[in-house]
Amino acid sequence: MRSTTCFNCSDGERAAFELGIKLASFFHQYLGAPINLGNVDSMESAICEGILSQPFVTDAEISLDREEIERSVSGFGYCSLSERMMAGRVTIVYEGMEAVGELGWAEEMRYPLMRVVSVGPHGQKNDMDLE
Repeated sequence: MRSTTCFNCSDGERAAFELGIKLASFFHQYLGAPINLGNVDSMESAICEGILSQPFVTDAEISLDREEIERSVSGFGYCSLSERMMAGRVTIVYEGMEAVGELGWAEEMRYPLMRVVSVGPHGQKNDMDLE
């Protein structure tokens, strides 16, 4: 079955749907991974490469909070990757539509917030785009 027959939505809605999948996979797939300051660079790289290998992803930026990791490392020399440590931005292009989203810790909500930054024609500046 072709994926186009499984979706009853616009190309922009499909781009936003795909974006949600990628942000959720970043968060849920790596949450709890063992980490320390010695492997943080390779973990960021692995997460980014994993996201970039998924369909429709054209850009991914991943950042793990080194200060939070350093504070959290136990006497055994590592900690578990937590929601407070994770931040990223992902760009999806589907059938000429671009969706950009972010994941980051929202302290005022005490929550790992995933949000759509913009959805619109690929390559066109959108009022919602962050500077």
